[in-house]
Amino acid sequence: MNPLGGFSYDDARVIHQRVLGQQFAQKPLDTARHQTIENKGYYVLLSEDLAAATDELTGYSQAEATVIKYVPSVDSLDMEEATTTDGTITVTNRNRNFSALAGDLLYVTRHIAEWVPFTLSSNGLSPIRFEIREADCEARSAIVRVLSRKGSVPDEYEIPGETELNEAGETINSKFVVVYDKTGCYLNESNANLLNRIGHATYLTGAPKYAYQPWTCFEIIALAEQQTECEAF
Repeated sequence: MNPLGGFSYDDARVIHQRVLGQQFAQKPLDTARHQTIENKGYYVLLSEDLAAATDELTGYSQAEATVIKYVPSVDSLDMEEATTTDGTITVTNRNRNFSALAGDLLYVTRHIAEWVPFTLSSNGLSPIRFEIREADCEARSAIVRVLSRKGSVPDEYEIPGETELNEAGETINSKFVVVYDKTGCYLNESNANLLNRIGHATYLTGAPKYAYQPWTCFEIIALAEQQTECEAF
């Protein structure tokens, strides 16, 4: 069995002539396979940190990356780093809500003259689990510490001295963002009662409930009830 199924290469050339009505034969596959178009997407390993953009037009960031290619085997999906000089590309990030670190594996796509990171959502953000650090029940918003997330989350606020341990046991600065209650039924208690409450929020775009709330923000989708103590069953 060859890559064309049950047909030989000669069969394929004859079929090509009959279907297209051409007098010339298709080039042999072994020759044609070397004439490929430019790839429109690559897996890459970042060689340096890729910071979040400060402005989409003028505040973009860039980082060098090494292309990850498939090993030369038709029976394997294993990949390896490219070793040629053309295996290094420059990744351009115009997203203010996305960043990545050296050594991260990204998928990048060609956009006009740039190689840009492909993210799971248009803003590069994902749902978060949070703990309220400072609440404002009148503004229906709160500064929260991010407890868990998938992907990148930007730092909107810095609280000195707030650190935590990452998966490798290293001390890192905690991440803080602002969440908003667009339903009006989560942050409707006193600020004291809301302190240290655990909840979930996701990054969405939509009309705010109150005029002072932004259209695009982390919206609270769940908030745990206040518990005074753990009750054993």
